[in-house]
Amino acid sequence: MSSRAGKDHKIYISTSLLTDTSGTGATWVEFTPIESTDSEIAREEVTFKTRENGGAEQTLGGTLSATQEMNWAYLQGDTEAEAILDAIVADSLIAIADMDGDITSGSAKGQIGNYTVTSYSQSKPIDDVVTVTASCKLADANFNMNYTGAA
Repeated sequence: MSSRAGKDHKIYISTSLLTDTSGTGATWVEFTPIESTDSEIAREEVTFKTRENGGAEQTLGGTLSATQEMNWAYLQGDTEAEAILDAIVADSLIAIADMDGDITSGSAKGQIGNYTVTSYSQSKPIDDVVTVTASCKLADANFNMNYTGAA
């Protein structure tokens, strides 16, 4: 097993939403100005006590959640960046794929899902390029954390 460099990861955006967990419905376009991305998959905790177990606390897994935070250099006319901004303004979903390589290679692995854009912010320093940060949260059950890109 080998390490992966962050520079090899690729983010793909689709305004056509996923209709299942196999990638059906999405038309992926690589989002090239990405500088960094953070993803998290978590499960809520459900904690309870019963008389049957003598009042001992038990914890079960609850609702699954996934988030994507993306940072990129703002480029005028970038259609994927504009699609993310449009998604938050229109309160619509966007499909995101976070892959460890080219999604069309048939060997890249990663996660795909339909997301709600929950925040979008721009940093406009006087002496540097404008950067954008967007936070996205999983919106529906069309999520696959072990997706292998189609060849």
